[in-house]
Amino acid sequence: MKTLLTICVFLISTASIATAQQRAATVSRAQTREAESRLAEMGYWSGAVDGVFDSASHAALIAFQKWEGRPLTGKLTTEEFEAIRTAAPPKARDGAYEHVEVDLDRQVLLMADDHGGVRVLPVSTGTGKEFFYDGQMSVAYTPRGRFVVYEKGVGWENNVPGSMYSRTTSAAALRFTEATASPHSRPAMAASAYRCLPRVM
Repeated sequence: MKTLLTICVFLISTASIATAQQRAATVSRAQTREAESRLAEMGYWSGAVDGVFDSASHAALIAFQKWEGRPLTGKLTTEEFEAIRTAAPPKARDGAYEHVEVDLDRQVLLMADDHGGVRVLPVSTGTGKEFFYDGQMSVAYTPRGRFVVYEKGVGWENNVPGSMYSRTTSAAALRFTEATASPHSRPAMAASAYRCLPRVM
């Protein structure tokens, strides 16, 4: 009887492992192309829709996983593929007008347009913790509230802890949503090329 029970437990475990491996299996090139197309359609910047899972596709998947509250694997598995197929597009919290939102809870940046559409990028914002750089102690802090962009730098700008290149000159309103930053994130770089002055809107 004990042997029979051991065999049954072994068979059940083997079936569970096989099912999990099938769900985690990588997808075909056609499925990758479909996932890229669907991500782009929902507003995630996925790069070229060519069936090649490159760095742009990876960033789009990370943004999707962050928005949906899924584990941040960055791997396009059959399970992620199915989640992408059935997901709804992200919506800006502040309505349909041209502006930028940073969701500190989800760690994504949304660029909203006048028609309710969004473009979504993954970001890493400040944790509120101290860090040491270039001989001085600072706090990784991301401000909350509403801001208006009065000027945007063009070209290379040296920032802490690195450099950023900006090649556009468009201005947009920034909105940092009221949420708690992830404890594992790094200092924010998403808006560091902007010179922002706070203003009540």
